[in-house]
Amino acid sequence: MTPHAFLDIFLDALKDSALVFPFLMLTYIIIGLLERRAAFLRNGKFLSGKTAPLLGSLAGMFPQCGFSVMAAKLYDKDLIKAGTLLAVFVATSDEAFTVLLTSGKFADLAALLGCKFLFAVILGYAVNACFKKRAVIKFRGAVKVEPDARQYENTEYKTKWEAYFKYPLIHSLKTLGFIFGVNFVFGLILGFVGEDALIAFIGKQKYIEPFLCALVGLIPNCASSILITQLYVVGGISFGSLFAGLAVNAGIGLAIILKNRQKIKTNLILLGVLYLYSCGIGALINLFIKLVL
Repeated sequence: MTPHAFLDIFLDALKDSALVFPFLMLTYIIIGLLERRAAFLRNGKFLSGKTAPLLGSLAGMFPQCGFSVMAAKLYDKDLIKAGTLLAVFVATSDEAFTVLLTSGKFADLAALLGCKFLFAVILGYAVNACFKKRAVIKFRGAVKVEPDARQYENTEYKTKWEAYFKYPLIHSLKTLGFIFGVNFVFGLILGFVGEDALIAFIGKQKYIEPFLCALVGLIPNCASSILITQLYVVGGISFGSLFAGLAVNAGIGLAIILKNRQKIKTNLILLGVLYLYSCGIGALINLFIKLVL
């Protein structure tokens, strides 16, 4: 690859990434506005009761991973059931919402949210039914959504300037950096390998692609969801693989439950259920798309 071609790839990635910055900023400002006014979502009580998997799935669709952290802490204290926890994890949208929205993938975003909600509810009720005899401690208080070092939780301790400009700006720049990195690396791969060769390679991995994406999704960081989503945006992976990678990605909520050594065996089983379920549904989605669409 010549220096000129390298520079062209760099500038193209920079241009494509910079174009989404205003939309990223606007999206995070709107999220901050909504979050400050969604007081009922700060109380973990909605994750208890018979409708918990349903309400947990709805809350998880809100574009941030603070709810997965809240659900993990509630589960850690035996305040909610395992199925409710998994429902929140599967439904958690995190950065995928923002990346798809700012990329103009509105139909894909709607389809993703619909699939995540549907399969989160199914898994939640199924797991809760299997463990319905397990005692759950009576809920005696509120557990606030915890920040993951970049969200707008506990905004009563922040000024409006911080909540509506500083934090949206910081997180927009971080997200933009990840998007640029994926675009640049993908451009380099296309430059070295060639588009036709890359498409042929991806086509050979279609059966294991959801499993690979889900492994990436297990990384407890918002960077993994950005990577998976941006790969989908540039055509690197299928929709089913996108679902598989994002369904297991619950931010640092995964890290929280794995820190509890007293429940390590149970939590590893839950992690295995989450992984296999996400991969299985992702593979079925790919098969459905291939046969029907």
